[in-house]
Amino acid sequence: MIWKRASASQGKAFLRCQSRWHWEKIGGFRGEETGAMRLGKRVHALLELYLRGERLPQDKEALAIALPGMKYLPKPKSFLGAVEDRIYSTTLGCVPILGFVDLYYWQGDCLVIVDHKSTGNLQYALAPSEISRDFQAMIYACWASLRWPDERITFRLVYYTSRPPYRSRVSEYAFSDTDIEAAKTYIRQTLDRMLLASITDIASVPYNLAACHDYKSAENPMGCPHRERCAELGRQTMGAASSFFQLGKLLEGKSC
Repeated sequence: MIWKRASASQGKAFLRCQSRWHWEKIGGFRGEETGAMRLGKRVHALLELYLRGERLPQDKEALAIALPGMKYLPKPKSFLGAVEDRIYSTTLGCVPILGFVDLYYWQGDCLVIVDHKSTGNLQYALAPSEISRDFQAMIYACWASLRWPDERITFRLVYYTSRPPYRSRVSEYAFSDTDIEAAKTYIRQTLDRMLLASITDIASVPYNLAACHDYKSAENPMGCPHRERCAELGRQTMGAASSFFQLGKLLEGKSC
C-alpha cells in the first residue's frame, strides 16, 4: 500500500511503534475496534451535538461520562469557533496532513483548541509539559498558527473517565512562537521518517517491545493485534512462545 497522507493519530502510532504503524497503514492489517473505542466514539458524538446545541441521543452511559467535563467547555452556540472542523495542511511535511479537531474557539485574545479524551484512569492524563511534546497537540497548534498567524494558541485536553465514579480533568499548554517553530521541525522530521519506513520491508522496520501490551484488557488480552505477525519475523513479541511462531512460519514456507 502506498502511503499518501498522514494524521495526528498516525504520527502518534508511528512514534510508539513503527512496526505497528507499518502493519496497519502499509500492510493493510487493521486492528479490530474495541468496546472502549466504540464508547469513546459515542461520547465524542454526544459532545459534538451538545456543543452544536442539538438534541442529545438517549445514551445514558455516554451522557454520564460527558457531564463532568461539560463545565470545561463553552456553552452551546455561545462561542466564536467551530465544532468538528477539518484539518488539512500540505506545508508541514512531505505528505498532506488530514484530520478533524473536536473544537476550537476564541477565549479573549486566545485561540483554544480542545480535544476530548475518554480514559479508564485519569493517571494517564498528560501533564502540561507533556502536551508541548505531544504529536497531536503539535500538529493542531501548527495548523492553527498557519491559519491564524497572529493568534495566541492554547491546546486543551479534556479527559473523561469511562468508568464510575465519572470524573473529568483538564490539562492544557499555551504554545509560544518558539514552541511552534520547534514543532514544525519535529513534524517534518517525523513525516520524513514515516516516508522512509513506508518503503522499507516490514522485517527491517524498528519495533518497540514496550508497546506490545498497549490497549490490553479483558476484551483484548493480546494487546497489540500484530504480536504474532512480529513473532513470525523472529521478534520476541510473544515472550517465550515467540520461537514457535517463527518455526511455524518457516515450516509453512517449506510446505509451499
